[in-house]
Amino acid sequence: MTRFYSIVLLLSMSLTTIGQSHDFTSNNNELETKLIRVFEWVLEARFSQDDREELSRLVESSLRSSNPADLKSLQDVVKLNDLIDTIPPGREAEVRAPIQRNILEQLRNQPNDPTAKLLLSVYNNAHSKKSYDLSQVSSNARQQDRPYQSQGSTTVPSELVGEWQARRGSGSSYYNPNSGSYGAPNGTVDSYKFFADGSYEHALLIQNSLYNCTIRLFGRETGKTVVEGNTLTITPGPGTFEYNDTCRSHLNSRKVTHVDGQRWQWQVGRDEYGVKLCVRDQEGASACYYRQ
Repeated sequence: MTRFYSIVLLLSMSLTTIGQSHDFTSNNNELETKLIRVFEWVLEARFSQDDREELSRLVESSLRSSNPADLKSLQDVVKLNDLIDTIPPGREAEVRAPIQRNILEQLRNQPNDPTAKLLLSVYNNAHSKKSYDLSQVSSNARQQDRPYQSQGSTTVPSELVGEWQARRGSGSSYYNPNSGSYGAPNGTVDSYKFFADGSYEHALLIQNSLYNCTIRLFGRETGKTVVEGNTLTITPGPGTFEYNDTCRSHLNSRKVTHVDGQRWQWQVGRDEYGVKLCVRDQEGASACYYRQ
């Protein structure tokens, strides 16, 4: 089994379609930097200097071998950098969770593969150190959530009620001369709909197209909303996450998800594009949604 093919191919199939090839031989450092960024994002872990040197050795070995499968996989994973940047703030965990599960399963099924060993070591080193703290944080968070649900108002202010969307992306530049049609657009649509009774609906669509192939990631959940002054807390119920590939239907899937709640500072304002809802989480990440 090749070092990178099965692992990186799963990554590329999870997030994007196959594109045109690139010449990596002239800039290995750029390739390694992008690989590390993608793996760190998926694994929620940081590479040490020793880990980086080991990855560099594996990449160099794959490039020297000129194995088409390895080279194609390396090409594919580099494209994930751009797609990661399109994920809306605050929704990375929702998108990452099913990808991370699939990757870890793949890694654990290859105990003798050098790349699998390296990536599992990076993941285990990061998460074993955090396991106790994370369990304490999770327990505290659950305890803190209860008073917010009992003390906050279940009535959503009228200025917040309605549908809000954030859109990013662009149209497709691919024209199919056989069908006379253009490819599907690339981009994301992040939508919240708040109801006066304190319930909400959330949907997230990420679409990536290349030539006549389109991958769509679609997540949806419903839940409860609590508003206290300028603090907005949402508590999701079970949701769904769908993966659809128009060129590789055998990869299509639909899974039940359980995403974490969010606590935001919120403000409704207006700019040249219309009425907007801007939110900021406890870590400082922010996003704005426009009224529909």
